[in-house]
Amino acid sequence: FQLLSQMQNHRRNLWCVYEIGCFLSRERAPVEILPVKTSMLLVLVGVLWHMLMFSYCLILNSLLSVDAAERQSPLRFILISAAVSGVAIILLPIVNYLGMSLLDDMEQLPAQVETFRIEQSECFCCSNNHKHPQTGKTIMCDRELVYHSLAIMYSYLDQAGELEKFNRLVRETFAPKVFWRFGLLGTHLPLRYVARIVMASNLPFLSDLFWRISQGPETQIRDIEYVVWCTRLILHWLQPLLAMFFSVELSARMWKMTKNLKLRRIFLSILLSPIQGLGAGCIFASMELAVRWSADTSWAPLVPFLLGLLLNFLLHLF
Repeated sequence: FQLLSQMQNHRRNLWCVYEIGCFLSRERAPVEILPVKTSMLLVLVGVLWHMLMFSYCLILNSLLSVDAAERQSPLRFILISAAVSGVAIILLPIVNYLGMSLLDDMEQLPAQVETFRIEQSECFCCSNNHKHPQTGKTIMCDRELVYHSLAIMYSYLDQAGELEKFNRLVRETFAPKVFWRFGLLGTHLPLRYVARIVMASNLPFLSDLFWRISQGPETQIRDIEYVVWCTRLILHWLQPLLAMFFSVELSARMWKMTKNLKLRRIFLSILLSPIQGLGAGCIFASMELAVRWSADTSWAPLVPFLLGLLLNFLLHLF
């Protein structure tokens, strides 16, 4: 099970707390709490990279009719970079604004989980003194129903300690995950969701990779050189994934670093965009330069790929 929740609201809503209780009552059912804005942020990141890759593909296709010498010129490379950067400049501030808002919600989660008590949750009936606000008729107490249901789910506990045991279970189950991801210096976005978004952005170009490998090199080469040539194509396809991962991790770190700056969020969102674009762009461009300005049988593209892989590993580790 995956429980996507805004913990701030879940903690105050009795029925949302009951939902948590239902999940926890099932053995071997993994539960993860995430702010709802996380999904919005990941969708926006996906849209950003889909548009970047789509615009990049359109530009490359427009160069197919250009002769090889002009296609490799530095001016042509600069024009491609400028066009793709223009798309990023439009969308990155929106991603940053939502990301910094998400960070505020994330930083509240550790304290909320640590002090969780179901008795502090709110419900419609108790908030209105068990009277319908319009008709004035007496309404059934939801709290009694929820408490009774939790007692059945956790019947192996002593009656007197059911609620306290449930409170402790919630804290012990979620606190380690929440503190690791959101507490102290933790800024990790859920890796498996980020990976799916990133892979989806680059997956359509896998067909182009297969087509180019099936066509083979333009000139006859030896077997070992053919392996190098194929490896270059694969690395060229993988490099955007490294740039995407790096961009997401770098953004999360920058949101954390700038949260105490006394500047308006919209200004920070715009200010951070060129730095993020430059970081991801360097990883992406390094492969482009290595592929374009080295022989088809050279291992040169392996250098920017390994450097990008190392940067991603270090950024995710620390």
